[in-house]
Amino acid sequence: MWNPTEQVPFFESILFETFGQTIEVLEVRVISGGSINTAVRVSTSEGTFFIKFNHAEQEDMFEKEARGLEILRQTDALHVSIVHGYGKNGNKAYLIQEFVENGGQRPDFWRNFGESLAELHSHTQRNFGLSFDNYIGSLEQSNQPIANGIDFFVERRLRPQAGLARYNNSISKELYDRFERFYPALKSIIPAERPALLHGDL
Repeated sequence: MWNPTEQVPFFESILFETFGQTIEVLEVRVISGGSINTAVRVSTSEGTFFIKFNHAEQEDMFEKEARGLEILRQTDALHVSIVHGYGKNGNKAYLIQEFVENGGQRPDFWRNFGESLAELHSHTQRNFGLSFDNYIGSLEQSNQPIANGIDFFVERRLRPQAGLARYNNSISKELYDRFERFYPALKSIIPAERPALLHGDL
């Protein structure tokens, strides 16, 4: 069983790297979340932080996540937690963010959230894609721009994942071939839309 108190020196070290001063860790609580990172709430002498870390198998994962969060934050459509820092310490990669406390849910919460999400999606550009590649879980994904959204979905998302699954013998050749036959039908199933800024974990 992982003991969060054993990681206190690690947290104090990365907080020093990030803020350039000694910060005392007072309490660490594990937070449930994704399957590839450990997420914790760290209470310190200088406030509370949300920290994710992993074993640095993809050293640029948190850098790219931070860049994506900053793009979302600049829209001012939703509250996006501030990234204080990211990096590598020993054999661990880490991301340090503002910790956002749960608030009381008001009656107009979902309406406001929907309006904010619509505002986020109103941010568009010429092509589908992003100026840098990133990850889906621990797997790299290409964001090289394509003008058509269905083509982007097939070539940058579905076909690479199906190909990887076939390569790893996670799916049969029959199922892989069924995917290949399915892709051309998507244009008749999914309506054409302009590119929209979004975040998969939102």
